[in-house]
Amino acid sequence: MKKVRVFIGLREIAGYFGNLKKGFDELEVDSAFLNLGGNIFEYDEGKNPKWVRLFNKFGKSIGARFSKNFLLRFIWLSTFQNILGFFAFFFALFSYDVFILGGNSTFFFFIDYAILKLFRKKIICVYLGSDSRPMYANGFSNQNPKFGKLNRFLVWLQKRIVIFCEKKADIVINHPPTALFHEKDFISWLHIGVPCEVLNPSKKELGKSEDVIKIIHSPTKKGPKGSAYFEQIVNRLKKKYNIEYIELTGRTHNEVLKRISEADIALDQFFSDTPMAVFASECSFQKVPVIVGSYYGDTILKDYKKDIIPPSVFAHPDKVEEQIEKLIVNAAYRKECGESAYNYVKKNWGSANVAKKYLKLLSGDFPKEWVFKVNDLQYINGIGLPEKNLIIKVKEFLSGGKTKALQLDDKPKLKKAYLDLINEKG
Repeated sequence: MKKVRVFIGLREIAGYFGNLKKGFDELEVDSAFLNLGGNIFEYDEGKNPKWVRLFNKFGKSIGARFSKNFLLRFIWLSTFQNILGFFAFFFALFSYDVFILGGNSTFFFFIDYAILKLFRKKIICVYLGSDSRPMYANGFSNQNPKFGKLNRFLVWLQKRIVIFCEKKADIVINHPPTALFHEKDFISWLHIGVPCEVLNPSKKELGKSEDVIKIIHSPTKKGPKGSAYFEQIVNRLKKKYNIEYIELTGRTHNEVLKRISEADIALDQFFSDTPMAVFASECSFQKVPVIVGSYYGDTILKDYKKDIIPPSVFAHPDKVEEQIEKLIVNAAYRKECGESAYNYVKKNWGSANVAKKYLKLLSGDFPKEWVFKVNDLQYINGIGLPEKNLIIKVKEFLSGGKTKALQLDDKPKLKKAYLDLINEKG
């Protein structure tokens, strides 16, 4: 394959795109990462051309001011970022061949997708969760029943943006539990992995039973991450064991990485839909075993072969406390879990490894098993919600019998699964 020039944008999500940029840097691929989202976590954006650094600086400065609440964030991403993106687009259009765009990212109101295709540019759309996950199955979204009509419209719009982007894109990357609105087959996310900086893990000696066990939890949003559930469990276990519980919120990325290196156990999410997202990957690169609670563990083997699934401690929410206690009392088990996760991510993930997989996608030389068939979608429990709350949200969303509001008429099995859930357990 001839040398390509890669553009990445337009906003950062948990350090994914900045680390992908660093992966291309390692491979000496000409690339740039334009980040107009603005966030407080100070992720590294890699080495960029001067014009990109200027846009990033301005986007970060203004975008951070619009991050104080959902409404301001929506105004920034839907309006003012598009104005800034309009000017950046023409710099990028004539400088790069491949455009890797985070789910639903647009320079200006999605008109840019048509122009990119007109100029025969390659487009890769990468979805990382809430950009494609249905709002009614997303504990991170605002689902106040008082705004029922607005929420149904936003889900309608969400699906149509996904469909528009996948039609224009040459390649789409997504994770099956978050891909319910796709109409075309896509690349399964776990086959590509998380681009993380490969760090030298700190050397931890096997502790004695009386040693303090440091447990870390770093939620961006405490509610959907299940922080209250973790806190209740840790408080119960503190009555039996010597535990130091560290909860980090609103800290810089570098500070979080430092605190991970000092931890014995990490807690990611209580109701996740992936065994290893970005935080869990960063812990794995430092040999810190990670607990991830999920309903998806019961069915993930229908979506991925066993050797593809990252070896976090991926437990049903009802089993999370049991697994945390097992890690506390059994130092050898902690080490085994940390080593296993580290070996997996070192072999399969990391910035350069993931960047290589993107190049494989562009060349067309990738395994057929990376492709996921939309007719095989089956997970409905979403993220950030205990099942009982999911049922309440879906019932409120369907108030008045508006089952079309699920936007799943093209996937009758999934639609029936939601209706059966609320009829049987609601």
